Amino acid sequence: MAASGGNIELFQILKNQTLTVSLEEGKTVVHSACQHGRLELCWFLLESYPHLLKVRNFHGDNTLHAIALGGNIQLLTFQLEQGLDIRERSSDGKTVLHLCCMKGKIEMCKYLVTMHLELLNITDNDGYNVLHAAAWGGNIDLFKGLQEKGLDINDRSNNGKTSTSVLYEW
Repeated sequence: MAASGGNIELFQILKNQTLTVSLEEGKTVVHSACQHGRLELCWFLLESYPHLLKVRNFHGDNTLHAIALGGNIQLLTFQLEQGLDIRERSSDGKTVLHLCCMKGKIEMCKYLVTMHLELLNITDNDGYNVLHAAAWGGNIDLFKGLQEKGLDINDRSNNGKTSTSVLYEW
């Protein structure tokens, strides 16, 4: 909770020797700070505990995936400079673009599509592309923007779902 709040002094008071994994889905304190966009705390944690940079939670998400959920572009670029690969996937094959589309983080999505166009064509383990993820997230502007980039609403997942059928399913 201290990591989510972003207060470095409070975190230093509360920390213990076991910073690798918390109880919630195997997230580290860095996952929590990144997901909540706590830039200063992330810098502090990664400088103090660099081994936490590549730790994955129980879903196979690393800190880049957590950042995608939070939508902080500055934090994303900082972590990429630390050597993480933007194409890394979670255990179910989702990229950072899948996750920020699902959460409707439109500015992060625009940045990723502009700087890392190759992410547009990656499907997860079930064959869902980022247009499927945007449909699930429900952000109409994001959905339309991805269509303008050439994604087709008729593309089907492994089980035959189109992005419009995903939209109505949720």
